[in-house]
Amino acid sequence: MDFPTFPKKTREWDDWESLDISEKKLKTVLRSILKESGLELDELYEVYEGYWQASAVNRMGNRVRIVAWTRYMTSVGKEEVEDLYEEMLEIRAHHAVFITTSHFTKEAQEFAESLPIELVDDMRLGELIPEVDIYEVEDIFVTEKGDKEAMNYFKTRRRRKLFGLIGEEEEIDYVDRRYLPYAVYAIGKPKRAQEEESKKLFVDLSTADIPYIEERELRSANTLRIIMELPEESREHLLDLIQYGGLSLKHVEGKHLEILERKGLVVSPKSKSDEKSIIQIMGEELGDTLNVFAKNISNIPQPRESEIDYTGFGHHEAVSDAGGGGRVRPNIRVPDVDRSFDLEHFLNTSMDVDENFDADKPKYSAVELRNVLERLYDRKVEFKKMIYMPYYLCKYRTLYTTRYLRYISPSFRKEIFPPKTAEYDIYEFIDKQPAIPYVVLGAAIFFMNLQRIEETLHLFSSIFIFAAVSLVVGVILKEIFRTPRRVPRYGGSPIKYGFPSIHSMLSAGSLGLIFFVNPLFLIILIPLTLLYIYSRISLGVHNTWDVLGGAFIGLVIGVLCGLFVFQQLNLPIEVEAFLTLLFFILPLFYGRWERESI
Repeated sequence: MDFPTFPKKTREWDDWESLDISEKKLKTVLRSILKESGLELDELYEVYEGYWQASAVNRMGNRVRIVAWTRYMTSVGKEEVEDLYEEMLEIRAHHAVFITTSHFTKEAQEFAESLPIELVDDMRLGELIPEVDIYEVEDIFVTEKGDKEAMNYFKTRRRRKLFGLIGEEEEIDYVDRRYLPYAVYAIGKPKRAQEEESKKLFVDLSTADIPYIEERELRSANTLRIIMELPEESREHLLDLIQYGGLSLKHVEGKHLEILERKGLVVSPKSKSDEKSIIQIMGEELGDTLNVFAKNISNIPQPRESEIDYTGFGHHEAVSDAGGGGRVRPNIRVPDVDRSFDLEHFLNTSMDVDENFDADKPKYSAVELRNVLERLYDRKVEFKKMIYMPYYLCKYRTLYTTRYLRYISPSFRKEIFPPKTAEYDIYEFIDKQPAIPYVVLGAAIFFMNLQRIEETLHLFSSIFIFAAVSLVVGVILKEIFRTPRRVPRYGGSPIKYGFPSIHSMLSAGSLGLIFFVNPLFLIILIPLTLLYIYSRISLGVHNTWDVLGGAFIGLVIGVLCGLFVFQQLNLPIEVEAFLTLLFFILPLFYGRWERESI
C-alpha cells in the first residue's frame, strides 16, 4: 500500500500551544509507546518548542527516525495529523507521535489508523502519567554501611585460587555507588484495622523483584520477575490460570503451555508432578487443612492466602472437568502482602539524594507492573510514589570472566529491631532450635529410667501428644487472629503471625504436664520457661501479650494433658514406642522444614 502525499503545509503554528511536558517525562512516554512496536528509544532532542526529533533502535539493531509533536488544541482534527504526516515524509522519518492533552476527532483517528502515526490523547496520556511520575523520587532509604565497609565486604568475597594453584584469581575492577529504583504500590483496601500499614508493596523496576523483611535481613521474592520474563502470551495464560485457579486444557494448549510446563509454572495432565518428600507433602497438606479450618472458625473474609514458597503445588494431580478433558493449574505462589513487605515500616528514610550514586535504568514501567499486580491479587492496585534504595556494585574480573556482586545494607529502625546484646546468640538458638534443650533433657531422663521402660514410653508419648495438640491449637489461633509480629519471622509458614507465641505455649505448657509426673522437675523447667518467654520479647518477634497469652493457653493444655492423657489414656505399647521415637526424631527435621518454608 502506497502512503498518500500532501502539498506543502500552510497551517500557522501560532494557533497551537506547546504542552508543558519536560524532556524527562516525554522520554518516558515515548519509551512506553515505542516498546509496543519493538523499538527502544535512543536519542531525543527538541528542534523548537513543541517539535521533537528522536531516534530508536529496532530488534535488528537498525536505527529508526521518529518525529514527535507535543501540542495543545481544543480538538485535533484530520488536517493537523496530515501536517504531522507530511513532516514525517519530509524528514524521512519512519514513525510519528502526536501528543495532546485534548482529543483527536474521529476523522483524525481514521486517517492515522493505517499509518505509522501514534496518537496520544488526554485519556491515554493520563494512563502514562503515573509511569512518568515515578521518576520523580520523593524519598530514599538510608544505608547503614559506608564506602569502607562495602570495600571490605567485596574483598572478602573475591574468588581466589584453590591452594594458590587451581582456578582463576579475581581482581576488583571497580566499586560503584548506585540506586535501585523502587515503585511503591498500595494493594487494595485493608479489610482489618491491623492491616492498615500492611498493604504496601515495593517493586524493583530494574528486575521486578519484590523485597521484604525477614528477621534482620532484606530478602526478595522473585514471583513477579518470573512472570515478567515470560513471553507476553505465555504471561497472559499464566495470569488467567492464577486468577481463575485453573482452566480447561483446551483453552491453554499450544506452545505457551509447553513454555509454562518447561519452567515448572503449571501442572497439567500432560506434565508429571514435581517430586517431593513425604514430609513436604504432609506439611503442605496440614498447612492447607489448618488454613481452611481456621478461616471457617473465624468467619472473617480473608484474601487469597499464599506463602513465599515457590516450590508450588507439584504433588497435586490435575483433575478432569465435566467434558472429560484435563485442567491446567498454576504452579506458582503469589506472596501474601503483609507488614513484612512494607519496607518503610522497618527502614530509615531520607529526602537527600546523593549525587554520587547513579540510578539504575528501569527495565519495567510502573504501569505495566501495576496491571500485572492487579491480575495477581485480583484487587485494585494503586501506584503511590518512587523511592530509591542505595547499594554498592562491584565488578570482579579475571582474564576470561566478569562477575558482578551487589551489597545492600539498609539502616533498620532501632525502635523496631532490638540491639544485639551479649545473650542474642542464645535467644537466636532458642528461636531456631527450640526443641533441642528439651530433647537433651528427655534423653537424659529416658536413659536414667530404662529399667522402667513402659512408664518411660508412656511419659514421652504423653509429652508428644501434648506438643502436637499445642502446635495445632497455636497455628489455628494464629490464623484466626493474624496479628503481625514486630520483627517478621517464618515468612512462608503458617506460624508467621504473632499471637499466640507457640514457643511460650510449649515451654509453659510443659510445666502443667510435668507437674503430674514429678513436681521436682519444675526446678529445672521453670527457669528454662522464663528464658524462652523473655527471649521472644528480646528478639522482637513477640510482644508481651503474645507470650503471656501463649503461656496461659499452653499451661491450660498442659494441665488437661496431664489429667486426661498422662493419668488416664493408656495406648498400646507399640503406639507409645512410636510416639516416643517421633519425640526424639522430628526436632531433627525442624531446622530444615523452617528453611524450606521461608
